[in-house]
Amino acid sequence: MMRNLLLFVVLLFVLFSCKERKSNSLDNFDLGDLKNVQIDTASINRFSAQPTLEAQIERYGRVDGMLIGIGGEKSQQYKRYEKLKLYSEERLIQLANFKSPIVQAYAFDILTERNSKFALEIFKAHLNDSANIEVRSGCFSSTLPLNEYFYTSIEKTLSKEDRERYSYLADKDKFW
Repeated sequence: MMRNLLLFVVLLFVLFSCKERKSNSLDNFDLGDLKNVQIDTASINRFSAQPTLEAQIERYGRVDGMLIGIGGEKSQQYKRYEKLKLYSEERLIQLANFKSPIVQAYAFDILTERNSKFALEIFKAHLNDSANIEVRSGCFSSTLPLNEYFYTSIEKTLSKEDRERYSYLADKDKFW
């Protein structure tokens, strides 16, 4: 009798644990929902003793390449960027529309590096985004519009037709 009861309980457990689970996939994710998302780090930081990673990146105010300066060292900013790489695709999509163009640039770089299917759509949404950002690589520093930075980041993944269509964003005098 006890054996039958145990078998019955195990059978119920198996049946109820086999329910279809909700997918966490981004297949049905609509970028349109996030196009106008603005994240206010000030309100987030009000409740936190330590500034968020995004706030730290924003405060630094510059996009740093892997190695900067004469000694070719990793900056604290680049180390923050490496931490940003651990974020989910969904979070990076949100950050590509962050109020800070520095955070947007880093988030977009990661999305293109991951070959995100949303990268082209994000790029197109920022075609007229001319906010200037400072970019430092090695011993060189340059200021360029965000849309141009996005083009540089996604250029290698674009089709020949799209490269020709958006080539007006290419600055032939880049230092990298």
